[in-house]
Amino acid sequence: MLAFIHIQKTAGQTMRAILRKNFGSQHCDTLVNDNIHPRDWRWVKLCYPNLQSLAGHGVKITPQFEAQFPQARYFTTVRDPFSRCLSRYQYHCERANQVKEFREWLALNSNRMCSIICGEENAEHAIELMETKIDFVGMMERFDESLILWKKWTGIADLDLSYQSTNKAKSNQIKNQILETPGYRELIQECHTEDQKLYDYIQNEIYPRQMTSYGDSLENDLREFNVQQKTATNSSWAAVVGKLKRNLIFRPGTQLSKAA
Repeated sequence: MLAFIHIQKTAGQTMRAILRKNFGSQHCDTLVNDNIHPRDWRWVKLCYPNLQSLAGHGVKITPQFEAQFPQARYFTTVRDPFSRCLSRYQYHCERANQVKEFREWLALNSNRMCSIICGEENAEHAIELMETKIDFVGMMERFDESLILWKKWTGIADLDLSYQSTNKAKSNQIKNQILETPGYRELIQECHTEDQKLYDYIQNEIYPRQMTSYGDSLENDLREFNVQQKTATNSSWAAVVGKLKRNLIFRPGTQLSKAA
């Protein structure tokens, strides 16, 4: 079973669309975040007995999760911490009912990549999990190439990797305002020193290793993929069936489970 650890604003929504497109009713988007109860995972397993892929912000490497899904093959995507921070704050401003001032928001969202991966702002711990638990990591800045590497890692030859990007920002106005504010660039960097260590390690050590493992055909395969992208879609019959199951069975059952 593929287990996608979703770090916000790293093309995670697009990756989720690819999983839905390919695995349909055998893919589950979890509806749990930090307040996870064992019954939530039991319902996932009951509703999806032939589960092939699992995504959502509740998918994390914890003893509780590993006990429920010992067969999980973890993967994730990362992004340059500075860019990810700006994108995430803009998303917060576009979606939140009450917008936090940037300094206040940043204090609550420092080193988020490390925190999501290992539960703390600790690059050393996050790198350890990257090397021992997370079997594949993609980079948003090289997303198409990452998808090709990911497909080989999955071992599933008939995966359809073509996609349309989702969850794009409406504009860059908020990002630009942050960048134009004196001192904010330095503040962002100070609040992401651990994330930067993690990102640099992935960029310099793990990702090149994945490229080497792929073999000499990567460049040609990437060119072929770029041609396929001209007619890309996130739609498939599998995705339609998966959506029906998610909306008519899984979501209502999740709410009933929480109310019980």
